[in-house]
Amino acid sequence: MEYSQFERQPAHVRDDDRRSGDDRRGPLRREADRGERLRELIAFATAMCGGLAVLYFFFVAIGTIDMGEAVVATVCAVVLALIWVVSFWWRMRTGAAALQRPDRERRGF
Repeated sequence: MEYSQFERQPAHVRDDDRRSGDDRRGPLRREADRGERLRELIAFATAMCGGLAVLYFFFVAIGTIDMGEAVVATVCAVVLALIWVVSFWWRMRTGAAALQRPDRERRGF
């Protein structure tokens, strides 16, 4: 008897018999996955904006970069910092402050 790669059921069994309930390949499930991935991508992008702005201002603070000579870089760093601040404010306003999975406490982390 031939088994599928991921299941211990015969490969010749129809999809209707193998799967019960919500199908991960269905359009509703895929749309939910896309929404979750988009939120994760936005969170990553805003974290990178904040990190780059902090890195730039760190080098300004230790005197490696002169803000007067690097006007374009300073403007870019300020824009990145503003993007991060607006994103942080939006997360606080909507109650989505933590992108942490709720089962972390249960697992002991």
